[in-house]
Amino acid sequence: MKVVIAGGSGLIGRALTESLLADAHDVVVLSRDPPRAGRRLPAGARVLGWQPGAPSTELPFVLANATAVVNLCGASAGRWPWTARRW
Repeated sequence: MKVVIAGGSGLIGRALTESLLADAHDVVVLSRDPPRAGRRLPAGARVLGWQPGAPSTELPFVLANATAVVNLCGASAGRWPWTARRW
């Protein structure tokens, strides 16, 4: 199975990537900072540079062949403080 994860270099994304790789799945992580994501992710994960709203020649092909797409983009839920303005 091929899984594409947007925002996959965070806490949840890294755990999900590790689990999927352990089960022999193909994992592609979309990242705005590919070098940083590559250092944070387990070996075997492929990182694709992605800027929301910017054209990409590779992204349509990656998505077309994906079995699943997981969106984990957004603000970290682990950062404090949780305020009304932030949430």
